[in-house]
Amino acid sequence: MESTAIPTRISLEGAFQEIVLFPTYEIQKSTSLFNMSVAGIGLIVTFIAGIFLNRFIKRRSAE
Repeated sequence: MESTAIPTRISLEGAFQEIVLFPTYEIQKSTSLFNMSVAGIGLIVTFIAGIFLNRFIKRRSAE
């Protein structure tokens, strides 16, 4: 995972390990936008395919 931000290290007294916090807002934001765009494209493709399939079935049943 490549990030332009530097992780923040927090040392707590009595803690066994250091806590490392990564800034994840930008990664989450870009991933969410990508997922919404893929879902939107899928919705449009499904809608168009449904229209053509509906026309095809009406034409076949009329014969």
